[in-house]
Amino acid sequence: MRFFLLFIICSSVSLHGIGQLKKVAELDVDNLKSASVDRLGNFYLLFHSGIIQKLDPNGELLEETKEPYTDLALLEPWNPLSVFLYNANKQSITYLDHHLNAVETFRLEPSLSISPKLVCPDNLVNKIWIYDDADHTIKKIDQPTSTILVDEPLPSDWIQEKPNIIFMREYQNMVFLLDQGNSIIILNSLGLPITRIKTDTRNFFNFNGEELCYLQGESLLLWDLHTGDARTVTKVSAPDEVRFMIITDERLLIVREQIAEILALKI
Repeated sequence: MRFFLLFIICSSVSLHGIGQLKKVAELDVDNLKSASVDRLGNFYLLFHSGIIQKLDPNGELLEETKEPYTDLALLEPWNPLSVFLYNANKQSITYLDHHLNAVETFRLEPSLSISPKLVCPDNLVNKIWIYDDADHTIKKIDQPTSTILVDEPLPSDWIQEKPNIIFMREYQNMVFLLDQGNSIIILNSLGLPITRIKTDTRNFFNFNGEELCYLQGESLLLWDLHTGDARTVTKVSAPDEVRFMIITDERLLIVREQIAEILALKI
């Protein structure tokens, strides 16, 4: 794993179709596995080595884990009190504080799910969501008692014959799942279908206020959670090379194979 701040500049770069955005930083992110963001706009980078780094909105390193967390299927730092990690191989959940120090780790009760590929936190304390890859069901669990509160199948006509659900997130009392290269599935707090968005995006989505952010072809779209209206923030050159994009109120993070750019953004 390698990381270092290459440079911070005040020059501007052009993203095709929208004019000028200010480049704030460019980072060497060789060996990056995934990326996320917290409520304050700090970025979290997970490397294949298992090391997690926390960067401020300008790309400055704030924290780094002292030990690796390998085989993570999900990194979720949205909760202001903790960072949520899920290890699918061990079927274990770890909570870190926002200095990236381990607070607690526990394993899922095996009876809850046959193949818990993804687990994410609910907005309620001590509640989690599980995506079971064996039967393509979504489950809501009361964590302290290991009680199943919701157990619903994904709509069969919404998923591929062999779906590849690679990301899950609870946001504003809804659950969002990414069926890679096919669609973003949106469920309500009872695990029942609301709608789905057909998209070829392969690695990510995130949220900014009342809008869902994802890449469709060259277009970075914001989709209104209440009206269903979509608008284009910008168009991005060479979208097939983009591994992750994260939008905040003030920044746009674009991650390619070895380089990440942080751009100042006003939307």
